[in-house]
Amino acid sequence: MGDIHCRILLSERKTSAAINPMVSNSIRWTTRDLDAMPDDGGWKRYEIIDGELFVTRAPHIRHQGTAGKLHMRLEAWSEEPD
Repeated sequence: MGDIHCRILLSERKTSAAINPMVSNSIRWTTRDLDAMPDDGGWKRYEIIDGELFVTRAPHIRHQGTAGKLHMRLEAWSEEPD
């Protein structure tokens, strides 16, 4: 999961981690931290997993179109008589 996610830090946490690199390992993100995130209009998805913050981009429109086509084909296939 870590390969497809990019980890970010709020500026205050980034500053404290720069002063003491050991701090970044002990930080546990909370839902209060999510409330402090800027609203980007839904282009990013923020998740906290075991206290670690992960950010992913919204799917591209081509991804959504492909997923829709795949859904339709699977649905048609599943309804075919044996």
